[in-house]
Parts: sequence; structure tokens; C-alpha cells
Amino acid sequence: MTLPKIFLSVFFVAAVMAAPSLLIAQEKEKSPLDREALFKAMDRDKDGSVSKEEFFKLWKKNVENEKVFQEMDKNKDGKLSFEEFHHDGLVLFRW
Repeated sequence: MTLPKIFLSVFFVAAVMAAPSLLIAQEKEKSPLDREALFKAMDRDKDGSVSKEEFFKLWKKNVENEKVFQEMDKNKDGKLSFEEFHHDGLVLFRW
């Protein structure tokens, strides 16, 4: 499975789990999901980043998901900023 397909699967799982508050009706860029709201839902301690621990609370920790996290963590600090999360979504999936 390629990294974009893995990330897309992970994104959909997160969307379903965080559902009602994340679904928006044809708002902003006509996107069915609000990326910022999804990121905030993953950021459980509200420090402005998603740690590996927070990331793996939503998804099973395995080699494929570890690769997704590492690919998204551009500065290799062990956590995802909104910019890293947002950028990979735009580049890989055009959302």
C-alpha cells in the first residue's frame, strides 16, 4: 500500500471517529471536512501539535502508520504541527 493510500485511509478513520463536529456543510473551500477541526481533535493536550502518542490513540501502531507519521513529521521533532499536517494533505491529496 502506498503512503498516500495509507494516509487517506487514516484520514477517513479520523474523520469518522471525530465525525459530527468535523462535518461542515459546503463551507470554505467546499471541503466536506474542516482540516483545522480535525487537527484540533487529534491534539488532545491542546499544545498546538500532535505527538506520536496522540496520533497513535486514533490509529493502530504498526509499521505502515509509523511511516505515515514519519513522512508527515518534516522537521523530525516527533510531533506534527498544523502546517505539517495541512501541507501533506494539500500536496498528497489536494484537499
